[in-house]
Parts: sequence; C-alpha cells; structure tokens
Amino acid sequence: MTARRLTNRITIHATTPLLLGEKSGMSNFEQSLDFIPGATLRGAVARRALQHCTQPEYKNNHAACPDRDRCPFWQLFSEDDIYFGNAYAGISDPVSPLPLTAHTCKYYPGIPEADSQRAREDAHGVWDTLLERLIHEALVDPQFPRRAEILPELGERIPKLPAWAYKETCPNCGKTAQPADGYYIPGTLLAPAGHVPISRRMHVGINRARFAAEDSLLFAQESLDTRGTRINFFAQVSAPEAKLELLNQYLNGSHALGRGRSRGYGMVEIATSAPRQGQDLSTRFASLQMAGEQVLRAWLGEEKAADSPGKFSAQLFSLTLTSPAILETFGSPYLLPTARDIGIPEAFLLRAWTKPTVISGWDVAAGLPRRTRQAAVAGSVFLFAVPVGLEDVLPRLALLEENGLGEERARGFGQLQVCAPIHFNSLRDFGRSL
Repeated sequence: MTARRLTNRITIHATTPLLLGEKSGMSNFEQSLDFIPGATLRGAVARRALQHCTQPEYKNNHAACPDRDRCPFWQLFSEDDIYFGNAYAGISDPVSPLPLTAHTCKYYPGIPEADSQRAREDAHGVWDTLLERLIHEALVDPQFPRRAEILPELGERIPKLPAWAYKETCPNCGKTAQPADGYYIPGTLLAPAGHVPISRRMHVGINRARFAAEDSLLFAQESLDTRGTRINFFAQVSAPEAKLELLNQYLNGSHALGRGRSRGYGMVEIATSAPRQGQDLSTRFASLQMAGEQVLRAWLGEEKAADSPGKFSAQLFSLTLTSPAILETFGSPYLLPTARDIGIPEAFLLRAWTKPTVISGWDVAAGLPRRTRQAAVAGSVFLFAVPVGLEDVLPRLALLEENGLGEERARGFGQLQVCAPIHFNSLRDFGRSL
C-alpha cells in the first residue's frame, strides 16, 4: 500500500540579495537565476540536517551510517521520496512559468496590470495557442498522428476553413505575435506575477597569492534584491505523511541559499503552510474537453452543420511542466514522454511543445558537483489523448501530478500540472481575429 503523501506550501522571504547559481559563464559577467531551484531548497534542508549528524565520520557516506534511527539526514533523504518544487517569485502564490504555448503581442507584450491606470494598449495580454494549433493542424493535415482516432468523420478530406485560418497575430491590434515568457499567477483571468528587481555590481578580483586586488580583473555580478517590495518566492513540497513533521522542523526558519553567503548574500526566512485549493482535476479535465470542442466548432464554422464532427472521438489531457524534466532510457536522454513514462499505456501523444536545457547542481552530502544532464525546459507542454470511456484515467493522472515525471524528482525536477487552466481559460477571441 502506497504511503499517504501530503503537500505543503513554502513561502520564502529574502532578507538580503540573492545570488542564485548555475548561470555563471566564462565571461566577466555573472548572472543569477530568477527562481530558487527545488534542489537548492533540498540542499538547505540537508545542510541543516547534517549539522545534527550523530556520526560525523559518516557525513559523506550515509549509506554506511550505523545510527540510522537517530540520524535526521538518513530519515529525510534515504529514500528520495520528498519532492521539492522550484520557488518562483511573485506577489502572491501560486506562481507558474508561462507555457511554451502562450503567446503575446510583439509590440505591446505582457499581461495588463490589474491595479494600474495605464491604457489598454500598453499590454495586449497573453493567450494560449495549444488547442488552436492542435485543431488547425489536425484539420489541414490528413497525416496528422492519430487523426482517424480523434476525428474519424473527416476521413482523408480537408474541410473548408474560415478565411482567417491560423495566424500568429495579436487579436487586439493584428500585429505580429511572439511566444510569451516569464511567470504568471494562474486563475480564471491571468495575473502578472510581479517584477523581480535585479541589481548589478562591479567587483575587483583578488589575487589569491598576494591577497590584494588583481590588475585588469573586474567582473560584474547580478543579484535579485526583493527587499522593500511585495515580492516573495513560492514553492510546494510533497512528502510522506510520516516525514512531514520532521521536514518542517528543518525547513522552517532562517537559511542561507545560493552563492556569496560569506559576503552576506542569500539570507532568507522560510515558512510552510497548507496549500491553497485550486480547481480539482476532474473539473480541469472536463473544461479542457469543452474548450477543445468550442475551438473545433469555431474552426469548422458552417461546415459543422453538415457531416463534419463537432466533437472529438477521444479525450484530451495536457501535461504542463512547472520545472525541467529529466527523461532518460539506458543513459540516453529524450524530450518526449511516452505512455509508459506517464503510467497510462492506453494514452498516445498528439503534440508537444518543448526544447532542451542543460542542468547541473551540487551534492551537499558528498561535497561534489553533480554531472550535467539534458532536460526538457519548464513550460514544456505535452498533449495526450486516451479513448473515450477509459476507466481510472483521472486517478492515474492525479497520481502523475502528485509524483511528477522522469528522474531526480526529489531535487525538484519533473513537476507538472495536468490540464493547466491557462490552456482553456486564455483562448484567443476568434471574433476579434477575423
């Protein structure tokens, strides 16, 4: 029987600027990440647990620790079943990265600020293109994967589509659209997460032999400074019920995160609480089906009154990554999850929006760097379908959403949302794009 898991909400308040690593390049400009990786949170808890190690000689070899019953590090991390999510910055939680299917106007990008007095044309909003692009491609391409299973009435023919067809244009001004990036606060209406202040300082490199300033060795360093703002970092952590109390004991309170800790950077206060309740999975699943049929009927126009379908012959569901996902088989990385990966053998992949990224990290217990690996970026979207009437699909999707996808989930990778509301709450207004 699987142990019951509980999820806690994490709020991180930065009391000093943050230097969040992994972006340091070979130049004289050091960048900072704009979020706190789940692996960094895990490392902070591990660092505090190691301070209470009863057998210091086993600090780098906990598998051989003879005092496991009293070792907090062993109790928390022996089974890698505590999943730390990435912490994204915003004015309230939850905060998510925009999916790769989200678009915005090239000339007036972004989500309008609800509490500002600026004119409407200052930001033309963000809309999602997942359903629109899927249906357009399925209608105009007879070779579209599994077309006969999702739209069997079409056969091999291409229906007559409205003159406006699919265009990468802004529905407000008709100008060019582009992929949207950044973060947002999910809801019925999208809300901007808020601006994260970034500061840059020049430093002089120190000669390690003379302990003095080195000639011609200037470098710029970037940091996030949220002091005096409403911006905090928000994440979630999922753990077995039996471990949650001990985890909260080592997670709550003051921590030092990121680089530059010896120079006063990275001090934060962490607090945990119960998560906010959003739309349940069954509602999101049904809403995606209804939105898909709405877009399908809009594409077909008058022709749907004849012999064209107004519904899909399969049930759709989307997987939207909220953190990078590591997918590997026999050591070889890949970007597209399979039905086996998601635990639903009957599912088939219809469409994917993803791209690779390289991730690394630091092993606090071993005191060594981790090897670099390829992952699918946060914001990747995978659209699957299953036969209508398939039993137990919602419980299996709920388990997938709880446990995540791929490898290294304990370090924050593979976190996802099933049928994210942005895909059906932020459709383009077809009437304005004629």
